[in-house]
Amino acid sequence: MLTQPKDNNQPGNDNTVCVVRDLGITNFQETDSLMKNLTRLRQEEQIQDQLLLTAHYPCLTLGARPLNPDDLIKPLASFEREGIPLFKATRGGGLAFHWPGQVNCYPILKLQPHEQHISKYMYGLEEVGLRTLNDLGIAAYRQRDTTTQIGLWFENKKISIFSIFYVKRWSATPLCVA
Repeated sequence: MLTQPKDNNQPGNDNTVCVVRDLGITNFQETDSLMKNLTRLRQEEQIQDQLLLTAHYPCLTLGARPLNPDDLIKPLASFEREGIPLFKATRGGGLAFHWPGQVNCYPILKLQPHEQHISKYMYGLEEVGLRTLNDLGIAAYRQRDTTTQIGLWFENKKISIFSIFYVKRWSATPLCVA
């Protein structure tokens, strides 16, 4: 558990406290269900902010944007024949492919008023990703001409995506790093 400051770590306290949960490799549907339950508990201020860390068994997830066949590297039926399911995700964005070895970070956060501007929030998430990857010796960068390019890039390949589920001042945010 990461805490700052260390005193008064009770739910409903506006001090920064985040419980980090390493879930290992998980089924996407189970993680999505857990995330929804934890988001509800966080909204009710029964728990602190959470950060779920996981990798998923191979699957495709689709956010709020409609499926664009051009986003697929092969027909959807090919994925289905290989046992790679498609799930509807409670998040923004389009299509994402998940596999073991890809790090998925799901922060479930109570956003303070100064954090509730979505564009700034997304930019801040990218900044955290950039700094983390830089600390690991990976020179990632932003390449944003449109909102579909939110994420991080390395050697002209997208290596990190960001999409959010935002309700009032609550955010559940998938962050995936390949």
